[in-house]
Amino acid sequence: MVGCLLLKHLYNLGDERILEYWIRDVYFQYFCGGEFFEHKFPFDPSDFVHFRNRIGEAGVGKIFAHSVHLHGKEVSQQSKFVLSDTTVQENNTTFPTDAKLCKKVIDNCNKTAKTESIEQRRRYTRESKQLLRDTYNGKHPKQANKAKRLSRQLKLF
Repeated sequence: MVGCLLLKHLYNLGDERILEYWIRDVYFQYFCGGEFFEHKFPFDPSDFVHFRNRIGEAGVGKIFAHSVHLHGKEVSQQSKFVLSDTTVQENNTTFPTDAKLCKKVIDNCNKTAKTESIEQRRRYTRESKQLLRDTYNGKHPKQANKAKRLSRQLKLF
């Protein structure tokens, strides 16, 4: 309960919010002493109110002061700087080029026609796939004109 209270004050969360974060985040569970990932909160969130009323605001301050007292010495004795992990997860987004959007429109039209059981004369699935693949090389100087031509052709479909 003390670990959850510390996390609640550190991240400035409400009683219900700490419950959601604790269930979702394995690091919160580990901080509170959990050894295995759990899908249920260990106690009722209303117990926070009773616990806070028992220890009072001064008790919360004492808990924080004690944790700083315990871990403050270790940090100051170990080194004079703090290491932090600042790596960022790679973003897997691409720009919506005209060719990609045309391919998406063709695919959505085919999907809609299939669900509505509309018979099409041609679907252009293979052609659009191949043309889209060929437009990817448009950044190369020798392939730029070809990519523009293929992009125009894809728009015609």
